[in-house]
Amino acid sequence: MSSPSPASLTDWAHRLLFGLSLDEKLAPPGRLVDDPGSVLPVPAAPGRPLAWAFTADREPFPSRAELSDPLARGRMLHAFANHELLAIELFALALLRMPQAPPAFRRGLVRIITEEQRHLGMYLDRMKALGVAPGSVPVTRFLWDCLAPTDDPLDLCARMGLCFEQANLDHCVHFAEVLRQEGDPESAAVLDIVLADEIGHVRHAMSWLRKGKEPGQSDWDAFVARLSPPLSPRRARATQVQRAPRLAAGLDPDFIDRVALSSESLGRVPTLWVFNPGCEEELLRPETPPARAAGILEHDLAALPWVFAAQGDLVLVPEPPRTAWLSHLAQAGFTLPELCTAPGARPPGRLAPWGASARLRARFPGLPSPDPEPAAFRKDTANALLARVAPDLAGRACTSWEEVAEAAAELERRGERPAVKPVLSAAGRGILRRVEEAAVRRLLRDQPAVLVVPWLQREVDLSLHLDLLGSQARVRGLTVFQTDAGGRWLGSLASDALTALSSEHRRFLHQLPGGLPRWCERLAAQVGALLHPLWVEGPVGVDMLIGRLNNGEPVLHPLVELNPRWTMGRVALALRPRIAPGREAWLRLLPGGEELAPVELDAKGRLFAGRLWVTDPGRASRAMCLELGPRGPG
Repeated sequence: MSSPSPASLTDWAHRLLFGLSLDEKLAPPGRLVDDPGSVLPVPAAPGRPLAWAFTADREPFPSRAELSDPLARGRMLHAFANHELLAIELFALALLRMPQAPPAFRRGLVRIITEEQRHLGMYLDRMKALGVAPGSVPVTRFLWDCLAPTDDPLDLCARMGLCFEQANLDHCVHFAEVLRQEGDPESAAVLDIVLADEIGHVRHAMSWLRKGKEPGQSDWDAFVARLSPPLSPRRARATQVQRAPRLAAGLDPDFIDRVALSSESLGRVPTLWVFNPGCEEELLRPETPPARAAGILEHDLAALPWVFAAQGDLVLVPEPPRTAWLSHLAQAGFTLPELCTAPGARPPGRLAPWGASARLRARFPGLPSPDPEPAAFRKDTANALLARVAPDLAGRACTSWEEVAEAAAELERRGERPAVKPVLSAAGRGILRRVEEAAVRRLLRDQPAVLVVPWLQREVDLSLHLDLLGSQARVRGLTVFQTDAGGRWLGSLASDALTALSSEHRRFLHQLPGGLPRWCERLAAQVGALLHPLWVEGPVGVDMLIGRLNNGEPVLHPLVELNPRWTMGRVALALRPRIAPGREAWLRLLPGGEELAPVELDAKGRLFAGRLWVTDPGRASRAMCLELGPRGPG
């Protein structure tokens, strides 16, 4: 008796894709002859039994507490069954949309389909045993919409095998354990079988991706390059990343680390964060690239805005981050946004620069960025407010050497020491502590004006941090910082500010009218009213200092600098909640090149001792570091 003639692979794939019964979806391949035809256009939806028709944007999924109920476990398996049915349909569609794919690749898809059919059959049997009928739970078309348009084998490998099927490695391990805990070893055994097959599916995807990637391209870069929204590396894992099945699938440890560290949002439109420390200099020279020092700092600390960014946001960096540094932060309990060299894969909805920048707005046209007007950055703008709240400390705006000389002489007659500040600068740069004609004239060549101010003998530098919204400014916190003799930033205290002060300085601050908190709120209200005509919303740093008058009395300078942008003090403040009680933590800029070592955590996972590298010391000449240790005497 002769054996039956081989069936057509194309006919079998059509039956799987467009069949209207589960029997057709579960039809075995038998002996097949591969007969590639023309490329099938993407259908709007697969053919399906009525009970399995797409009806929901999101599948309802039982909570962990509900899984003690057999019906809830059946509903969970119903969702898994829908995913298996979708996999059958999508792989069948791939056979019909990729007729020119290598024969070995197509044979691999046939094998994978038969395994997905087995999974579907096992899920259907367990659903029946648990009392859940097909169609009793709404099912989603999300996978279909993500993957149906795919017409390239390597795209399919990245998007299906290395996204959804890789994530299923985690789901299988987790839910098999949950089912055993709930006394359902039969359902757990199904997930064990699915896990073993999924390892092979992931191995198939990675082996073909490696064959087709660009020479010298890493597995990770090849994978990420093949993704498009709404897919991202975050979809390749669950909450708990299982390393053993990934290693069994042939994924290398660095690739697994990067999957484990991926933290993109699964739905929210991201904000694009950019560190541009030369924003004030740009106001002076808008057509000129940033000065060399600002350019180096921009490169070295490019990742710094991760401290402010939400999970799923994008932070622009010049090169991909090292896995070792990402792991250093993950060990300390931090979840990072996506650090990217370009925002193409997930288009952002908003631009969030360190400070306002016409150059960045031109680079990313169409992204809203509520930037302040240039006048908000000028020191004479803040000086106008200072003249109202502390007139004896206010400076005089000058546009010529003659005006500077006159203002300096007036301060000297009052017994004050004069200094000259440019109206556009950052971090204390450009201050002249000696009033000399040649230096002042050079400064005025670059500046629209300068301020002649009384120079106080500083004892403590403080920064009040605000959030501006309309005409209101909300107080977010107070930090202590350190400067050099010229007023340039050296470091910010991330732990509680007042505990670092001497008892004399604490007493002085608490004796402010109404007490320190109320005094800060009043100053915030005045800053909000000042900036409201120039800005809509954003962070504001108000630098202050405690100094001494000529008679030796302490004085609080309430407005040394007004920074309508993010600041290093704000970085320190953002890290404060993660610091263990009784510890002192200074944010400093240190030379790069240092080896990464784990940060010591307390019993509650808070930062206790060591160095937290906020930016990567292995990729920069300088890096931002949080140094932790015991609190010094107050």
